[in-house]
Amino acid sequence: MHLRAVVALAGLAALSVPLLADVSFTTPQYTVPTENAWDYYVAAFALLPPKGEVWDRAQPFGEQPSIAGVEALLREGGPALAKLREGLGKPCVPLYAEVGSSAAGGHAALGPARSMAKLLAWEAWLAAQRGDNEGAFASCLDGMILGQDIARNGGVLAKLVSIACEGIACSSIRRAMASAAGDQAALARFVSGLQDVESRGVPYADSLAHEYGTQVTYLRWLRGSGAMTREQFRQRFGTRAIGAATILARRELDGRYSEAVALAERPTWEWTWTRPSQAERDAALDGLTRAVRLFPRAPQSATPSPRQQEGYNRQLVRARREAMKVFLPEDQTLAELLSLPLGHDQTVVRHLADVRGTLLVAALELHRARTGEYPAALANLVPAILTSVPLDPWSGEPFRYARTTATEYKLYSVGADKVDDGGVGRGIGAYTFSLNGDVLFSPGPLPDPGKG
Repeated sequence: MHLRAVVALAGLAALSVPLLADVSFTTPQYTVPTENAWDYYVAAFALLPPKGEVWDRAQPFGEQPSIAGVEALLREGGPALAKLREGLGKPCVPLYAEVGSSAAGGHAALGPARSMAKLLAWEAWLAAQRGDNEGAFASCLDGMILGQDIARNGGVLAKLVSIACEGIACSSIRRAMASAAGDQAALARFVSGLQDVESRGVPYADSLAHEYGTQVTYLRWLRGSGAMTREQFRQRFGTRAIGAATILARRELDGRYSEAVALAERPTWEWTWTRPSQAERDAALDGLTRAVRLFPRAPQSATPSPRQQEGYNRQLVRARREAMKVFLPEDQTLAELLSLPLGHDQTVVRHLADVRGTLLVAALELHRARTGEYPAALANLVPAILTSVPLDPWSGEPFRYARTTATEYKLYSVGADKVDDGGVGRGIGAYTFSLNGDVLFSPGPLPDPGKG
């Protein structure tokens, strides 16, 4: 080997010694309890009704939910719900296989979690239909707890699954609040429970720290396992220098995740790494959309000819290739490939705003149930209903609130653009979200669980 190359590789090897010193955060470590709620959850997931007819009967396509269909679904899912509730409330430390197959790790048990959240949502829906407000709220809180537990001891993928489960629960909460208007006892117990659950949510900074640990473990495995030949490594990551590439990737990951964790711990988040411009992303997605719409143009009953199918496939592959150049440019480093989950920060902030906004809506409904009117200011909810007023995570300031009449109000977050538009948001529903508008919150009907 050329002397200069030897010296360069020696220098890279030397970098591996002080790497941990560059990381300005620690990954939370959870002690696995003797009786772990996660074991009950995994057993409950295995008992879920299989996707298909029993789920479809709850809400036939294009129709309103069927009480008989939901009852049938809940009978089929009864054993799964019972097993889940054996674990709810116990200490939970999910156990994820994180080394070997990919940087994201194996999370096989995460797939059914969303189905379990939907089952709880249908349970809440049926309870609300029967006037059982306590039961509806209890099912909603169970969905929130399930989501939070999934995010423990896991990286960004676990956090996103957690958000999906909690998002389904938030939709159920708002629907249940519309049914429970004036029910002081049910609302009081629910606000107390939701406030407690919200206070114990897994911070995104912890999820990022876990993600960093997962990626570093994967890099160690990649260097030492011999699972990839140099040529296979080149095909996947663009270079044959396995040792040098992984050492440099580790150095870059240290910096990226130190910055990300520090940002996530602030009251508001300002993400600074370079991404494709919105125009580039829109153009790439438009290309994919056009390709997908090219076929089928004939009635659904028509069978495409092999030539038509081949032409369609070529268009789709070409559009996908162009899109990947934008989202995964060829000169991307190994660290950038492993850091792709960091693009989900807006999803996390939006969800946090949803949870806090939902808590405020519940507190406002309880105040009205007790006094006959909404408060003049959110501060009036403390301390009788809330221990403190939650902040809008987009701005780090209180949610915007104005009582328009004794029985009407406007409550909103400034949203992703961080601009107060006076409560003007695009879309319909309490959890309206857009890049250029406010996020509005109020009690009222939402899509049924089958559409969540």
